[in-house]
Amino acid sequence: MRLQPEGRTTNYMFQIRKPRARRVEIRKNRPDITSLKEAITDSRFLSLVAVVANLLAAIHLFHDILTNNKLFAGNATGLLATGGVIWATNVIAFALWYWDLDRGGAAARAHHPQANPAFIFPEMLHTQYVPATWVPKFVDYLSLGFWTATAFSPTDVSAIRPWAKLLMITEAAVSLGIAGLVIARAINILA
Repeated sequence: MRLQPEGRTTNYMFQIRKPRARRVEIRKNRPDITSLKEAITDSRFLSLVAVVANLLAAIHLFHDILTNNKLFAGNATGLLATGGVIWATNVIAFALWYWDLDRGGAAARAHHPQANPAFIFPEMLHTQYVPATWVPKFVDYLSLGFWTATAFSPTDVSAIRPWAKLLMITEAAVSLGIAGLVIARAINILA
C-alpha cells in the first residue's frame, strides 16, 4: 500500500496498487569473487602465521635443549609436554596448509572437485568404495599431516606437486627434530 501523493484529490487516504513483477537474478552457486579471494588470502595468512610461530617455537626449544638451558635441566615432564604441544601444533598447522592449498582451497574444491590436485588420496584410486562425489575433507588432510609427522615417510597419500612435496619434507624434518631431541634429552634427564 502506498500513500497518495499530495496534490491529488481523492476521498481515500490510501491507494492500493498491484505490486510490480520484479526481476530476480538467480546465481548458479557462484560466490562473490572478491570475497572469495579475501577469504583465501586471510586463511592462508593465518596458516602461515601458525606455521612460522610453531617453527620459531621449535627452534627456541632446540636451542634450549642444545645449550643446556636451566629451564628443562631437571624437568623431563615439562620438556616432553612442551615438545608434545609443538609437535601437535605442527601437525595441525601443516594440515591447514595442505587443506588450504590443495586445488585452490576448500571453496574452490567445492566448485571444481577434480581440478588440479596436489595430493592423490586412496579414495581417488579406489572409487568402488566411495561415492562418485567424494572430495577430501579437512580430516583427510589432518590424517596426511599426522602420518607425515609420525612416519617421517610418504603416507598412503601421494604428493604430486613440488610445493606439496616440499611442505611434507619440512613437516617431517621438524617432527623428526622435535622427536629426536626432546626424547633424547628427556631420557638423559631421567637417567
